[in-house]
Amino acid sequence: MDVDDLLSSTGLPEVVVDPEAALARTTQRGRSRRRLAVVTGGLSGLVIMGLVAAGLSLATRDDSADVSAGPSVGTEVAPEPEPGDTATWTIDPSAPPSAADSTFIAQVTRLGCNGGVTGRVLRPGVVVGESEVVVTFNVEADPDGGTCPINDRVPYRVDLGAPLGDRALVDGSCGPGAPAANFCETDGVRWRPELSTKDGAAAPRECEATNGAVTDVAHEPDWRQFADYEWWTDADGCLLRIDVLAERPGPEHCGWEAAQTIIAGQPLGARYTAPEDTTHFVRDPDGVYGRPELTAGFEPDATVPEGAIDSGYRKGGAELWHIPGDQAAIWLVSPNGVERWPAGETPNCS
Repeated sequence: MDVDDLLSSTGLPEVVVDPEAALARTTQRGRSRRRLAVVTGGLSGLVIMGLVAAGLSLATRDDSADVSAGPSVGTEVAPEPEPGDTATWTIDPSAPPSAADSTFIAQVTRLGCNGGVTGRVLRPGVVVGESEVVVTFNVEADPDGGTCPINDRVPYRVDLGAPLGDRALVDGSCGPGAPAANFCETDGVRWRPELSTKDGAAAPRECEATNGAVTDVAHEPDWRQFADYEWWTDADGCLLRIDVLAERPGPEHCGWEAAQTIIAGQPLGARYTAPEDTTHFVRDPDGVYGRPELTAGFEPDATVPEGAIDSGYRKGGAELWHIPGDQAAIWLVSPNGVERWPAGETPNCS
């Protein structure tokens, strides 16, 4: 049996491309999600508050802010955010910080229902500690609320005035007892130095895990020898087992490389071992597989339906959403929008 036959019989990826460049969660999980729009307005206004403690500067929306001094370890820099409605944030995956950076761009999302609109982002609270920087955002209050598609993401440049170093960046709305605590993973840790690469992707790493866990890469099958797989991780950047989630393009020697397939177990998160317990989710907008149902089932501008949840699985800036117990499709949510990938069979490549 050659490699192609082996991969086809086990449902394994045949080919994979290089890894790409983990997003804010809100109370509207499971509700209709509108296309995520990056709001470009508002970056030109400068917000600098009075210098405190040692001439420390704060968050600003101005890319050209002149920062003369930065926070010292243990100093609280305007620890309370400007009063308003609760918001959460994530790192802009297209512009991640590095340990040497003193600024970063947060993508801020209103937590509550507001018709899909986050609104004006207010001056955040910033607390600088020995091992982490906690940044807490509010947005302009809107007593009227509204319907509950997930609100858009508004970019806001946070200027700390000193390099991040080895400190983690943490969303202050997510910690224990915080307003968004029930809707955040990993206690709101949004960035660590070891999770960043130049292209913005979370740097996949093998993490210590209990035997059989989805991140127990140490005991996964040796299937990675067959191809250079695309990497999927959990929300902490820990590499997922190859028999839990794998992604590959279509075989190049059959001219199908424009298509993409995500391979998962049944249910999502379980290990797959044979075609009977394997689901293929296919992205084939150009119809290279010659399967009309796959092309028709792909939606490049989709909305996440009611009942869907975030799996916690990540590939760079993309989140994988699914409906528990229903593997007819998955939704990939990224700053560029939402894609629906249908489940279906792909032809064998001889």
